[in-house]
Amino acid sequence: MSDCTFCDIVSGEGPAEVVFEDELTLAFMDIVPYTDGHTLVIPKRHSADIFELEQPEADAVWRTTIRLAHAIRDALSPAGLTVRQANGRVADQHIMHFHIHLIPRDQREKRGSLTQIGEFAERIRAALGRSDPRTPTS
Repeated sequence: MSDCTFCDIVSGEGPAEVVFEDELTLAFMDIVPYTDGHTLVIPKRHSADIFELEQPEADAVWRTTIRLAHAIRDALSPAGLTVRQANGRVADQHIMHFHIHLIPRDQREKRGSLTQIGEFAERIRAALGRSDPRTPTS
């Protein structure tokens, strides 16, 4: 295990409910979700924050973010979607590996259980047309 929780997830050593993976990015369910369907998008290569993020990872992260936003909308039909990204502890970044939060929003907010997280992950994977999120796409 490394010192980075997200790097552990990328390597397969850390647990995660993965919904999407390609050559440069990984998307998985947040283990402590703000709302049902809360998903994280990260570059596979470690970058602590936006100031360390380089091309082509930056482009890849945004492509994956947009793809996942559409999948979340299709799978969960939220009233809205918050896209959040923080840099540094003072900005409320808890894991020092660049990541983008996709947080579905409705009038009510609730936190899901691990079972519910898995169910929402499956619905998002289905909206992406992927049963195995770790199979690279073209």
